[in-house]
Amino acid sequence: MADRSTIATESSGPAVAERELSSRPFWIFLLLHIALWTLLPVLFHPNAPLDVVEEISWGREWQTGYYKHPPLAPWLANAAYLASGGKLWSIFLLSQLCVAICFWTVWKVARELVGETRALAAVVLLEGIVYYNFTSPEFNPNVLQLPLWALVVYCAWKAISRGSVLHWVLLGAFAGIALLTKYYSAALLVSVVLAILLHSKQSKWKPLLSAAIAFCIFLPHLLWMRANDFITLTYAVDRASAKKTLLTHFVYPINFAASQLLAIALMLIVFFAIYGKPRQAKSVGGNVAARFLSIVVLGPFVLTFVLSLLMNWKLRSMWGTPLWTFLPLLLLISFPPNHRVSEYRRIRNKGLALTGVMSLAFVIPLTLGPYIHAKPRKALFDGAAMAEQITQSWKASTGIPLKIVAGDTWLAGNVAFYSADRPSTFTEANQRFSPWIAPEEARRDGAVIVWQGRAELPQIYGAAFPDAEIQRPLKIHWHTREQVEPVTVYWAIARPLRK
Repeated sequence: MADRSTIATESSGPAVAERELSSRPFWIFLLLHIALWTLLPVLFHPNAPLDVVEEISWGREWQTGYYKHPPLAPWLANAAYLASGGKLWSIFLLSQLCVAICFWTVWKVARELVGETRALAAVVLLEGIVYYNFTSPEFNPNVLQLPLWALVVYCAWKAISRGSVLHWVLLGAFAGIALLTKYYSAALLVSVVLAILLHSKQSKWKPLLSAAIAFCIFLPHLLWMRANDFITLTYAVDRASAKKTLLTHFVYPINFAASQLLAIALMLIVFFAIYGKPRQAKSVGGNVAARFLSIVVLGPFVLTFVLSLLMNWKLRSMWGTPLWTFLPLLLLISFPPNHRVSEYRRIRNKGLALTGVMSLAFVIPLTLGPYIHAKPRKALFDGAAMAEQITQSWKASTGIPLKIVAGDTWLAGNVAFYSADRPSTFTEANQRFSPWIAPEEARRDGAVIVWQGRAELPQIYGAAFPDAEIQRPLKIHWHTREQVEPVTVYWAIARPLRK
């Protein structure tokens, strides 16, 4: 096992040897990424995404937990929403700031391990993975995992290689914050613990300090979980549940692996396009940095694959969002590229090509999709028009601001997001999903109920609001010039009780 001085010498060598490229190209790339991927959804994604309306409907209640996830993503989404006066662009910007922090962290680690030029490559190559651009405008816990996943790895590497108490403290802090984002972060933390056991010769109290800090940060949410019958874990297990047979033990993890391979395929193609056929791989065993990165990159994937295999869980491809953050850097260390005089030019040109491809992949379905498919994507739904009509009709009927909107995540969430009254969301009129609303409170203050399908009031809403008055259906048009059948939205008013 290498001691601390060996690790430090090994990791700092490339940075000392290579100074031909300044940090300026990285900062230009970073600012362009933020600007482009904030502007594209502002221009072509006029309606708030599904996860965004859900995050806002939760976040405005400031709970220490929600039935699907821990609280950090909803808190941040609502903070951005409030700071901008309820503008959607602030959520798109928040997503790209998360990606930018992730990129910066990768760059910091890569500069130390492979030098300036290839540190730029380690970041630019991430543009070839859909999770860092194409899917990133939809802010949710997956997107928020990106910077936290990277920061945990960075602090773990620094703690192992430098032994600073500060880095052990930061490791614990970011680990706890990561768990407040999504429980899947535990897959990374298990891998980090393994890396620490293999590489760190620090006093035992330092890793224990990290663990204690992480636990203290997570404790309020843990108490919330206990008070709410661990509803988030139940949701996660139910989400992974599907038709189960002996064969699906293998089908589910293989499908997940295939989806991840598809997600990183373009990045791999561009890696070989920049560097050509790599030379023989270095032995990971003798390279502390490569061994560390192998554990934190491949460990969470292997753990996920094995759990799916054993538990017969059907995994969602988007759960792999943070998995590959350090994969390009691992490739650059493990497969030493051939030296090329034009390396920077190749990185720049291929990076521009990646940006162009991903931008077109994002824009074309939103602009041309309505001309191809009869039903456009939800991105083109006019939630603002629906919310305005409902809010104005409610006020005309009752004379008071709208406080509660009941319905499914999509329709009720859109009303809550766009309504000037900022009502609370009563998801499916179920207090288990919206514990901030008691049924007697909803009947006292009144509510709007929204749904799709049949004109009759669904039973779940009829039971909660037996005196609800069905209103004239709304015809909501899409954000497109193509003649597309409008969406029929049914809604009802449950009048507040008179004092």
